[in-house]
Amino acid sequence: MIEIYDYISIKLKESLVAKRLFLKINNKISHLSKNPYIYSKVGKIDRSKREYRKIVIGNYIVLYTIDSENKKVYISHIIYGRRNYL
Repeated sequence: MIEIYDYISIKLKESLVAKRLFLKINNKISHLSKNPYIYSKVGKIDRSKREYRKIVIGNYIVLYTIDSENKKVYISHIIYGRRNYL
């Protein structure tokens, strides 16, 4: 997430846009603790047989898995949406 922030803030010289995106992503991720199943499944399964889910935030996609036994959510990737994330 820091790389995305730095790219938008420094390379593109859009620090306000970078801050807004950072806040949006943090906000969405923090809400996962209340309802991690709210976002759609992605056709990808990890080695532990956990399904990936995705959150679309502007041009970015947050991929995460849910460990229901331990009641944890793991953020796997935050990727630019035009990239092939599967």
